[in-house]
Amino acid sequence: MHDQTAKPFTLRLPPDLYEPIATMAAKERRSLHGQVLYLLDRALEAIEDAEDIRDATRRLAEEEAIPLDQAIQEIEDQRTARKAS
Repeated sequence: MHDQTAKPFTLRLPPDLYEPIATMAAKERRSLHGQVLYLLDRALEAIEDAEDIRDATRRLAEEEAIPLDQAIQEIEDQRTARKAS
């Protein structure tokens, strides 16, 4: 997931972000740092998934229609490839 050459930096969280993240971290038995990394990973994955869906939708709109199950499989394959790299 993350390599040992992580770049250090200071992050200042306002209380309205800190409190819910700290609560989640405690519930999931993670450090605050670990919870922030987890949430960033999930957010980036969601953005990439949304881009894949947007691209598939654009293909459909451009009449390069493919069956829905094929589109879903392509999105899953792209997600798997991203995780492997």
